[in-house]
Amino acid sequence: MERIDLGIGLPKGFSALLAEFYSVCHVDALCTKNFTDEFYDVFYHDKEYFIDKASFEEPQIRTKRELGRFMVLEALYVPGAYINSCFIVHQEDVDLVTLIYDEGGKLHIWYPWFEELYHPLIHDCIEFNNDSHLEIIKEVYDNLDFELNVGPIIKQHDGDTEICRQTFERDIPFPSFIYHALIKHIMLFEKRKYPLGQGALRPFKAFEDLYESYIKDDVDLEKWRRDYKLDDPWNPRKR
Repeated sequence: MERIDLGIGLPKGFSALLAEFYSVCHVDALCTKNFTDEFYDVFYHDKEYFIDKASFEEPQIRTKRELGRFMVLEALYVPGAYINSCFIVHQEDVDLVTLIYDEGGKLHIWYPWFEELYHPLIHDCIEFNNDSHLEIIKEVYDNLDFELNVGPIIKQHDGDTEICRQTFERDIPFPSFIYHALIKHIMLFEKRKYPLGQGALRPFKAFEDLYESYIKDDVDLEKWRRDYKLDDPWNPRKR
């Protein structure tokens, strides 16, 4: 697994589909006030792409419509994995941490909910009777930084695996590297967006509390969502 240095360029083997629509533009050229000393990676796309939804919903297919403007936060490459190439991005118009990935030559966009990231990691810990993912997230939180590479932390805690994510039709295996890199950037996003509130502590504590409730066999998702001001991603009426 590899955290790509975009200053060097995309590695051999990285998705040709993602590379095709990837370009770099300095923020000054885009006349935006939201970021400084950053680069936007812009996707302009006239082919179909898929917007992933929570597991009860069929992915939305969009055709011949500009994807939008994204700032790439991190590019990941995991040789040999089913989903081996992706960009973690910030989408300006919706102000969310987003994943763009290639599955079998089809471009997907996923706006992950806390639960979509947390449940698979927790169930993996329970299945293998360890707390590796909790320890990884704790160490990432303790050392939170934009340049932090979560790969070595994952290996240190024996958390390098593929974990299935529920989708409309089937489960798709994602490298744990992608889950943890997404959580890192969600922590950074919360820290930046809510500097006077809990910031990065909120997503960390939300995982820790949900994990402990599973270990104690005392899961109350409605209470947990209320505690952390989260909607139910599987209930469209609450979204």
